[in-house]
Amino acid sequence: MSETNSGMRVFLAQPDLFVTDDQDFHTPEIKEQLVVLTPSDFLRAFGHDGKSH
Repeated sequence: MSETNSGMRVFLAQPDLFVTDDQDFHTPEIKEQLVVLTPSDFLRAFGHDGKSH
């Protein structure tokens, strides 16, 4: 990620999804561009059962 002169953050990579608890990324504008998940949502979506291995 890089920052423009206006302070706007821009993604240089194009990930399939982005995992963060930073609420600045959980906006409708960003979610139109890529899938944004919290860590908890990510673990639920990808089958983490909460058990230690």
